[in-house]
Amino acid sequence: MHHDKKAPHSAGFFFCLLVTLAVSLTSRFIAVVVQTANDVRDAQWTWDIEKNRVAPTVTVIVRMLKTGDDVADAIEARSFD
Repeated sequence: MHHDKKAPHSAGFFFCLLVTLAVSLTSRFIAVVVQTANDVRDAQWTWDIEKNRVAPTVTVIVRMLKTGDDVADAIEARSFD
């Protein structure tokens, strides 16, 4: 009897690998966002800056975009397509 086993490098294998990567990056990124927001809030408190919601939000967004770019560069450097 012939069993069709997928090779470890089949399209399904790579799809599962990409899903796993996406889930792990998402879970890690959530922790980074929370830590960054806490850092910005602490800095705002330390500098005794007036309570302004726009400035810290923009700072967090800019830091997250930079972090995302750094992660993309790291993935690309490891030739993960």
